[in-house]
Amino acid sequence: MGGRGRRRLLFLGRQTGARSQNEGGKRRQAPAAGRYANLELSGHGFPILRGRTPNVNRYRAKSNRSYTVGMRMVPWVELMACWFAWIYPFIFRAPHFQKRPSVTASGPSLAGLFLEGLSIFIAFAFRLPRDTPPGTARIAAAAIFAVLAAVLSWSSVHHLGRQFRIQAGLYEDHRLIRTGPYAWVRHAIFASLLAALVCTLLLLTPWQWCVVSLAVFLLGTEIRIRNEERLLASRFPEEFRDYRRHVPAYLPFLR
Repeated sequence: MGGRGRRRLLFLGRQTGARSQNEGGKRRQAPAAGRYANLELSGHGFPILRGRTPNVNRYRAKSNRSYTVGMRMVPWVELMACWFAWIYPFIFRAPHFQKRPSVTASGPSLAGLFLEGLSIFIAFAFRLPRDTPPGTARIAAAAIFAVLAAVLSWSSVHHLGRQFRIQAGLYEDHRLIRTGPYAWVRHAIFASLLAALVCTLLLLTPWQWCVVSLAVFLLGTEIRIRNEERLLASRFPEEFRDYRRHVPAYLPFLR
């Protein structure tokens, strides 16, 4: 074979090799092209499969469930904080078991205390449906009453000092307290309990049962107030008459 023939065979061999390499490269790239052939970018720049849409409803439902669970938890956390802050000074800061001579009128006081306890039971027993949270407005209003209840309970115990009693009565050396919250209301502890009850009603109770609970509470509180003020008027006739004329009982500017 002459030189021209050898050059022709070499040229044909190179073309055949180049063609086989190109075909092999295409075969190697074909699977990759087939895997991502249906991919395209969404409006937010995320790759999605052509012909399919992201499951937005699933994420929206999950977000709604998280919001609902949070709205169910917030009232109970706020309620526990309210009652803990309210009751703490009566348990740990008020003087108990004082061995001082005193006069006690426990009958009407216990009856009024029972009615107040019944009103609180109504607030907890008859609650909003599980799928109906109280809402932002009621939660915010309840927070205001929770702070008011705590402030009144702590300041009442502080200013009463040794005059503190659970049942209606007077010690032999009893003094008429007119400082602190008692400059605004004559029965600041009852006012603090009313604020805690209103906080509970706003967070837990339907409106119709709120009315029932408040009516029962006010009845019990009026019984206790009349009983206690009868004792105070007998011990401090002139001073208490002036005090009652200038300071409301437990609802500022109303009663």
